[in-house]
Amino acid sequence: MLEVDYPTGLDRQIHLRGRGLTVIPSYFRRGNPVALVDPALPLVLAYPIRRPGQRRAAGSAAAGGEALAALLGRTRAEILSCIVQAPGCSTGELAHRARVSPSTASEHVHVLRQANLIASVRQVNLVLHYPTELGADLLAGRPTRGPASFGGRRKTLAS
Repeated sequence: MLEVDYPTGLDRQIHLRGRGLTVIPSYFRRGNPVALVDPALPLVLAYPIRRPGQRRAAGSAAAGGEALAALLGRTRAEILSCIVQAPGCSTGELAHRARVSPSTASEHVHVLRQANLIASVRQVNLVLHYPTELGADLLAGRPTRGPASFGGRRKTLAS
């Protein structure tokens, strides 16, 4: 038996019945693997491969540190991490990856979008989410700019 991580609601069992299984890495596949089923042909399972520059999957604590999880909250940091790891994923895919309900994922996505950490694009009946540069930098722990200057003036406090 081969178990594959499928989006919520698409759980199913596929019986090979002696047809064999062809497993194909796909540069163009994002998110979860997909099974291509034709009863007359061998079963094909296409799975996403890591793209150049794409980080390996890691928990939000390892990727952005405990400080990010403390700032955003563990679930929201995990949602951001999922979006950075799989750009273009839907809210349903996020819910499945983060192991939360779709409504919870939607709430977190709304807050992340308001904070300009992600951008969302509607595509027919799906909303796909992408990290902004700010969101990716924050998750990676990269500084986005130097320390804030207050109009170039320096104030000192006298004791």
